[in-house]
Amino acid sequence: MSIKQGFLIKKDNGRITVNWQKTTSVLLNELHVDLINEFRRYLQGSLLDVGCGEKPYKLIYDYTCEKSIGIDVEQCRHDQKDVDIFASADSMPFDDESFDTVLCTNVLEHVADMEEAFREISRVLRSGGYAVISVPFLYPVHESPYDYYRFTRYGLEHKLNDNGFEVEKIVSLGGVCF
Repeated sequence: MSIKQGFLIKKDNGRITVNWQKTTSVLLNELHVDLINEFRRYLQGSLLDVGCGEKPYKLIYDYTCEKSIGIDVEQCRHDQKDVDIFASADSMPFDDESFDTVLCTNVLEHVADMEEAFREISRVLRSGGYAVISVPFLYPVHESPYDYYRFTRYGLEHKLNDNGFEVEKIVSLGGVCF
């Protein structure tokens, strides 16, 4: 399969890998792709990709989901041609319990009203559904001035529990884990 210019991940000889020409951190993105692949069993039914940007993980979830919708903000610095609806994570235009899965990768640090973003993700997720969320911890400021937060695993778990999520697993990528 040839690489389409602009895609963060690619499928080559049946393996999904990072397009090194499209990233500033091959290692970080390879770890992320591996993690999304590991949890792809949770990507099912109707999926909402919050902060979808260029939908880098669509190549993975297209095989496991019946349908997907990607939202992002208009000031997103990524190519916006794949955004289905322009909306913020803290104010989503969907009915309660609209999605079986919510995928939110490295977005919550960019939402000024982070508390409301957690409530919104909980609100649009169906009972029994899954939220697959990733957030950076040790990572340089990026997409400034819209880079507000960093989360420890304990802070993330606290926010999720406060908003009615039952945390099944938290995985730290890279670094030293205690």
